[in-house]
Amino acid sequence: MNDDGKSLRQSAAKGSAVTLLAQGLRIVLQLVSVVVLARLILPDQFGLYAMVLAVASVASIFLDFGFSMAALRSKFLTNQQQSNLFWINVGAGAILSILVFFLANPISNYFNESRLVGITQGISVIYLIGGITAQFRVKLNREMRFKALASIDVISPLIGLITAILLALTGFEVMSLVFQQIATELTMLLISFFLARWIPVFPRKTEGMKELLTFGAGFAATRVLSYLTQNVDSIAIGRVWGAAPLGLYDRAYRVSVGPITQISFPMTRIAIPVLNKVVDSPPRFISALKEAQLIGTFITSTLLLILAGVSEPVVVLLFGPPWVDAAPILSMLCIGATFRTVQQVSNWVFMVKGLAGDLLKFNLVAQPLIVFCTVAGVWWGPVGVAVGSSIGYGFYWLLSIWWAGRVTNMNLFPLFTYPLKVIIIFSLPAGIVAFVVASVVDANSPINLLSGVAAATCWLLIIYMLSKSIRTDIKKLINFTMIALGRHQK
Repeated sequence: MNDDGKSLRQSAAKGSAVTLLAQGLRIVLQLVSVVVLARLILPDQFGLYAMVLAVASVASIFLDFGFSMAALRSKFLTNQQQSNLFWINVGAGAILSILVFFLANPISNYFNESRLVGITQGISVIYLIGGITAQFRVKLNREMRFKALASIDVISPLIGLITAILLALTGFEVMSLVFQQIATELTMLLISFFLARWIPVFPRKTEGMKELLTFGAGFAATRVLSYLTQNVDSIAIGRVWGAAPLGLYDRAYRVSVGPITQISFPMTRIAIPVLNKVVDSPPRFISALKEAQLIGTFITSTLLLILAGVSEPVVVLLFGPPWVDAAPILSMLCIGATFRTVQQVSNWVFMVKGLAGDLLKFNLVAQPLIVFCTVAGVWWGPVGVAVGSSIGYGFYWLLSIWWAGRVTNMNLFPLFTYPLKVIIIFSLPAGIVAFVVASVVDANSPINLLSGVAAATCWLLIIYMLSKSIRTDIKKLINFTMIALGRHQK
């Protein structure tokens, strides 16, 4: 490998290490938040908050309108161009904050729940804050200042969590969750502004804006489709079954899909600039994509499927016996989250190639399939919704690989067969073993949990010893990690 290749790989690995460490801490904070607040706030209160977010959060897409991704993937971005994007984001944030505020009553009427008015009006301010923050984070990202971004991603939710706990203890109930979000966004803005050391200039006409706006619009349209797909479950459950079942679903979602969401966008922040440097060399590009799958395939999918196997003792241990009905929901959502994890690399192909239009066309075809599967399950309650959603994301993963390969004229099928092989012989059996052992052990939740995890670990070690290909891939992952830690010099 030449010097440029080594430098590129080291940048990717070190960026991944910092980001994964930060997101690991953030996931811990999120789990602490889920566990502690579940003991302080009733399920129906979480359901009310989830109803509002399911509808109002679409504003966050129009807030950014894909401009952050457009700026991030641009090889050359002038100060004036980024300043123009900043002012567009600020203007959009102000408009959306006002719009969401006045949508409080329609949202309340749709769900037939008067308590949603105050929640919606309270949450509306975050869009203005987010609009101001966006380009400061892009600035840090383009400069590959991953440690700065990592500090923001850890400190901000920590401040939000402390705020929520203090307010919940004093009886604020669901409004504790609203102020948690506001405190998180405000902290993110202040730290981003301080670390970016950038002052935007006043807007004016400049070259190159059309390309940025066009890509941003296409990417935003794709995100709108993704948003509708990802939130149709909450909307359907809230509308048909009410706040309490939605509260159970929401907590299960936070434990399973939530951490994946926390990891996916930061990993995209690293992947796009790195892949952008090798996009003109198909062999290097394909090789980089395969390496990018290592973490998602071996670590994330394995943890998710083991979690699916021990969902009941996990739910009882974390939330308490009253939440036990969330266990089967958690299991099904973990399976869907596995598909989401391994599918992400397909999106990177579209983004790096600048194929926002093709990505939109693909999602116009594929996203409705997920929606159909999800809505079809609503009549069987939250568990049916989770099953339908997971089936939909399984089809979505396969279709995304085929579509990306077709529009780029590259053979991307190994990006499907490789993780599928690992899941079938490594991750999925570990989850099944964990489920069987945790189910037959007649003990309390901690013992059930430890027994299931121990059995799954034994399976993983056996497969590692028996499969040469698995050993080879894990060694690549370890090598990648050592580069990230600065201990590998080859």
